[in-house]
Amino acid sequence: MTAALAAMIICMALTPAGEVVLSASVRIAPSEAQIGDPVILEIEVRSLDAALFILEQLPERLGPVLVQELGSAESTDLLGIAVLRRKYKLVPFAVGKHSIPSLAVEVVGTDGSSIKGETPGVSLLVTSVSTEEDGPNEIKALKDPLVPEEEEQAKTVTLLIAALVLAAILAAGVIFYFIKKSMPSSLRKMIQLTPAERALLDLELLASSNLLSEGQAKQFFTTLSEIIRRYLGLRYHILALEMTSTELTSIIKTQARENGNVLTSLTSLLSVCDLVKFAKLIPPTEKGDEGIESARSIVQITRDDVAKENEGGSDSAVRKDGA
Repeated sequence: MTAALAAMIICMALTPAGEVVLSASVRIAPSEAQIGDPVILEIEVRSLDAALFILEQLPERLGPVLVQELGSAESTDLLGIAVLRRKYKLVPFAVGKHSIPSLAVEVVGTDGSSIKGETPGVSLLVTSVSTEEDGPNEIKALKDPLVPEEEEQAKTVTLLIAALVLAAILAAGVIFYFIKKSMPSSLRKMIQLTPAERALLDLELLASSNLLSEGQAKQFFTTLSEIIRRYLGLRYHILALEMTSTELTSIIKTQARENGNVLTSLTSLLSVCDLVKFAKLIPPTEKGDEGIESARSIVQITRDDVAKENEGGSDSAVRKDGA
């Protein structure tokens, strides 16, 4: 089946000129699929004068439907309307009609005002790949296993690729060793810092800068956001610098579930940074100090190099900072 199903919701929040400031649409293609066939779900949110989009994430599983995010992007069309597009791949493994729920969406304008709405819900019809006499749940026409000759060829290719990868890793290790030997001691010391030590050092440098006193609040809070995002990316092995704040906090909610204060602090910190960066908010100077302390607290609670610190291996300047 190649048919596509599309739905759209327009939130009737009007500007003084009577223009719609938020619309959300969902497109699923195909709208009918067989078990195991991938389906593409596209969500689009459009808004006038938008500084920040906040779109709820789909869970990794919707009952018998697996969900994989393929990416999201923000852009501006020829009419100057801000557009957020997010794409998912859905893989169903049960027959029947499955519902894709609506998602909460919020748009923050450049003046700091916001509007909330939700995307429309859609459904996906999944059919069997069986013959009629076998019934609706009997799956047929699975791919035949490899014959012995093909299997042997596949093993040979796999071993060859593994050998090439190992050789590349060894070569890279040798090159890095000689590069490291020729580095200045200060640079080698910087490379040896753990993610937590590096983050705390960067926060110390930011706190001692004159960005806020010189009226460069946007640069200050953008740098603060990058420091905490870079740390969380290294700590939890995620692409934190490429995620929206909502996506990042959603992942941290599961990664640091034993530390409830982390999520609250991180959500508040990223919210202030986003408002300064996108909505041109100019916060009082003390907000900078609060942001630094909040970031330090997040690093201290989630850091995984406590054993190294107790052994005296941490940088003394960082330990003095409370690391």
